[in-house]
Amino acid sequence: MNCRGLRKVQKHMRCGCQLTESAMLSHAPRQIRLESDRERHADSRASETYTQREARLCLQRSRASFSRSIEDDEERETRLRRDRSQHVLSRSLETDEQREERHAAARQRYHELLGDASTHQLQEQDRIQEIRGTWSDEQRAAQVEQDRLRRNVNQLSTSDEESTVYDIEEQPWLNKEESGFMYNVAINYAAYGNIGALEEVCAHCQARKWKGEPNGMCCASGTLGIFREKIDQVKREHIPRNICIGNPIHTLVTLNWHLGQELVTTDPISFDQ
Repeated sequence: MNCRGLRKVQKHMRCGCQLTESAMLSHAPRQIRLESDRERHADSRASETYTQREARLCLQRSRASFSRSIEDDEERETRLRRDRSQHVLSRSLETDEQREERHAAARQRYHELLGDASTHQLQEQDRIQEIRGTWSDEQRAAQVEQDRLRRNVNQLSTSDEESTVYDIEEQPWLNKEESGFMYNVAINYAAYGNIGALEEVCAHCQARKWKGEPNGMCCASGTLGIFREKIDQVKREHIPRNICIGNPIHTLVTLNWHLGQELVTTDPISFDQ
């Protein structure tokens, strides 16, 4: 190597040393700035409420979702590979104490999330109870009806191709025949409770039926004997005989009670004579 080449190498080495020194000098303020940013973010998140935290996380999820929706397969694979490498490197460098601290922090965050969610739910329930406590009877009845309709509509199976709008005013109970086998939760059956009068009469047993009710439901088209024995015949034959047996017994008990005398007899009382 001649003198000219040696001077070039020395010049490059001096430039490299200067760049390294400048990089080291610029690295220190950057570390200070990053540490300050981390502390500021930690203080900000420690002072935020449950609602503010949920809003921040929702905004982050929206941004991440939008960013991932516009990336192609190659970019997605590159991002996942980079994330896996960073996690593997970070966890391979941590000590047992750091790993235990990370697990403890994760458990603490999980329990804090559960506690915050439970507290928020209780606060919402109290707020709703306070609001509903100021309602009138009409407003309360309307809310109950609205809740019933909402539960019924949620139980309906929805189609992916088309959506059906269920309205109680547009779903009257018109076709009552065989509607028990086609129950529709969107219909308020209580508002249409009149199902007609018993206008039909069975030709065999004279039982009254609704219009359209199939024949044979009452007496199997006359094959079952219903009320063959008349009430007057029952009174004429059975009741007098039972009265003749029972009246003397009640008479003796009444006499014994009022007179205070004990009936002494060795022979059983017989009413066959």
